[in-house]
Parts: sequence; structure tokens; C-alpha cells
Amino acid sequence: MDHTGNELEEAFGDMLEEWNLSERRLVAITTDRASNNVKAFAHLTWMSCFGHNLDLSVNKVLALEYVSLALSRLCKTISAFSTSAKRKRNLTNNQAQLGLPDTTLIQDVSTRWGSTQHMIERFLQQQKAVLAVLVQGRKSRSLIPTDADLTTLEVVNEVLAPLQEFTDALSGERHFKLLHLLFYHCCGKYSLCWS
Repeated sequence: MDHTGNELEEAFGDMLEEWNLSERRLVAITTDRASNNVKAFAHLTWMSCFGHNLDLSVNKVLALEYVSLALSRLCKTISAFSTSAKRKRNLTNNQAQLGLPDTTLIQDVSTRWGSTQHMIERFLQQQKAVLAVLVQGRKSRSLIPTDADLTTLEVVNEVLAPLQEFTDALSGERHFKLLHLLFYHCCGKYSLCWS
């Protein structure tokens, strides 16, 4: 199937028919802002997807020059630990000496901002142990984050951590079913998410 507006509209109509749902009983439809979706569902009450908008907003913040530079340098630092058995061993020793959890650093996945938040959070948790390893080697000193980088990472983590918790809470299947039932019983209508 092509994902043109006309094809999506036709597939949506077929789905409603197959599930024996009436378009009149729909409160709204939620999609991302792709032009094919906007065209396909123009005849319905359309709501932009909250999750998609949140993702776009967070990615704009992560794309700010000083944020992206701090993240790029952090990725290099974390990569240096994932590729060196000696650094990993020294990190484990420093974690024990400092009373920190024996955990590995996390590398983010660029398409998932939540993984970026987890990477930052883990680094900040292990910052003292990481820095203790990096100051030991002359070649490693270039991997030490600057004060500006650390401040940026702390602020980004403060902003993203609550959003990550909120996103995790809303994305749970249990919460979706609850919202669906609540919405149906209150309004007697269905709302479909189409992303």
C-alpha cells in the first residue's frame, strides 16, 4: 500500500467497516503532522499527536549547538570506556572506592531521546568515578568534560528526566486501556490513535 492521503483514507474506511465502527461515533483522530495524514483525515476532527509533538520539541532542544556539542563530547567519552578494557576495569575499581553502583556507562541511540536522557543520567551518577579514571592517563585528559559541558548536561537531564517519566507512564498499555475505557464510557465514542 502506498501511504498517500487517499490510500490512508481508504484503508481507514476499510478498517472501520471491518471492525464495525461508525465514523460518526469517533470523537477525534490523532496522527503526526505528515501531509498524507492531514489529507487523509481532513474530514474528521484531527488532533496532533502529543507524543510526536513532544519528540519534535525535545529534539529541537538536543539540536541546540551547545547541547549537541556537549552530547557529542559525552558520546566520545563513553565510547572511550566501551572500547577499553583497562578503563572499564578502572571504572569498576573507582566505583567501589567511591561507593557508587557498579554499572556501565550507557551509549544513546540517536533516534530515541529517552536513551539520551538515560545516557546523561548514568554519566552524572558515575561522574566522579569516570573523572577519576580520565585524570590518570595523559591521553584520556582530552575526554574530560568541560565545566560548561557538565552544566549543560545537568540542565538537560533536569528537563528531560520528568518528561521521560511522564512518557513512560503514558505509554504503558495499562494506562492506554484505562484512558480508552474512561473516554468511551464518558463520551460513548471512540478516539483512535493513528501514528
